[in-house]
Amino acid sequence: MIFYYISCIVLAIVYVYLLSGYITSWNKIEDWQTPNHFLPSRFLSIVIAARNEAKDIAACLNTITDNDYPKNQYEIILIDDHSEDETYKIASALNIPNLKILKQEEGRQGKKQALKLGIRESKGELILTTDADCTYDKDWLSTMVSYFEGVQAKLVTGPIAFENPKGIFQKFQALDLNGLMVITAAGIQSEKQFMANGANMLYSKEIFDEVNGYRGNEHLASGDDMFLVHKISELYPDDVHFVKAKASEVYTAAEPDLLSFLQQRKRWATKTTHYTDRALLSVLVSVFLLCITIVLNVFIFSWFSSLFLFIGIFQLFIKMILDYLFLANITGYFGTKSLMKSFFPANVMHLFYICYSGVAGLFGGTYKWKGREVS
Repeated sequence: MIFYYISCIVLAIVYVYLLSGYITSWNKIEDWQTPNHFLPSRFLSIVIAARNEAKDIAACLNTITDNDYPKNQYEIILIDDHSEDETYKIASALNIPNLKILKQEEGRQGKKQALKLGIRESKGELILTTDADCTYDKDWLSTMVSYFEGVQAKLVTGPIAFENPKGIFQKFQALDLNGLMVITAAGIQSEKQFMANGANMLYSKEIFDEVNGYRGNEHLASGDDMFLVHKISELYPDDVHFVKAKASEVYTAAEPDLLSFLQQRKRWATKTTHYTDRALLSVLVSVFLLCITIVLNVFIFSWFSSLFLFIGIFQLFIKMILDYLFLANITGYFGTKSLMKSFFPANVMHLFYICYSGVAGLFGGTYKWKGREVS
């Protein structure tokens, strides 16, 4: 039993070390400013896999075309993954000159297969992937590409943000995403762990071919972003970067309800057991063990001994203090300081969400995604 008590305290100390390290690494990253009169040197293909995105596809494509990037230096490739709504019809009616719309091949389905088709049919030396439910600022493209070319990267990823989150539940998601963006950036900067988000990821077609794309994980429904960044970072850890610039931010909507949120996070969690990045796995396991022991100590084991309750409250106190300092720093940068008003209920939600994600990652199972049941 003494070993368990000590382990609980060590987990809290490890959490302090992790979050302190993330903030230190984040602060080392310099903000990127696109050079004046920037002109790209290579043609860009923006590749978007879409399924049942009739509600968002017009805004996605229109905000891309409203950018300040040279129109003759990029194309948009939209792959319709057997949509059951009017995604294809709406996109076709937009009359965007440099838009190419492809239909997913019969017998193939899923995001990885759609992206593979789009990349194969692209003519760009650079590939920028994003999602069909996102919108963008006018200087998003120039910021991403100028950074990529400026540091001569193999892969760069940029921040994602939820647009106008409403209510405590969506604000919890927004806070969580702010933190995740910093952890992504800090992990890359320190070269200790590598993460990326396919809604805002840029790489060369050459490097995609060199690592054989999604080969080895095509059987998994998600993970097109994480597995690709892991492959590239294993070969070129110095050439993977995070674009720290507000202009590089991509906007999407938070999940509207608990069920859709849990389905999304289960989709994210089920791929973790296939990660090859041991440092990332160690972090995920440590955070999960901290959260699960807090829940056990406070809500279950405390019935047997008050010492469990004391240790659980100590762990929770450490976690909340560190989370508050961490998120206060980050929301200041992203201009989302108002989210901190929802910190305390959001932090409790985060505790149970991490427990759920850990269990979902371990046991997997099926989940709903874009009208399909996948695993």
